[in-house]
Amino acid sequence: VIFVLKGLSYRGYDFESDEPHAPRILAAMFRDNVIDLCENAGMEMTEKQLSLLDRWLLTDVPEP
Repeated sequence: VIFVLKGLSYRGYDFESDEPHAPRILAAMFRDNVIDLCENAGMEMTEKQLSLLDRWLLTDVPEP
C-alpha cells in the first residue's frame, strides 16, 4: 500500500484536496509513476508493454 501511496505523492497527487478522489485519475497517476520508475531504472518499455500496463491498470476504471 505504501508503494502506491508514495507513487501518487511523487506524481503530485493532493491527498488533502476537497475534490473527489476519482479512481481513473488515481489509476493514471499510479501508472505514470510505474513508467517513471521503469525509465529511471533504465528499462525502456515497448508500446506493447505500455498498452498492457494501461489495460491492466486502467480497464474498467470509471471516468471522473
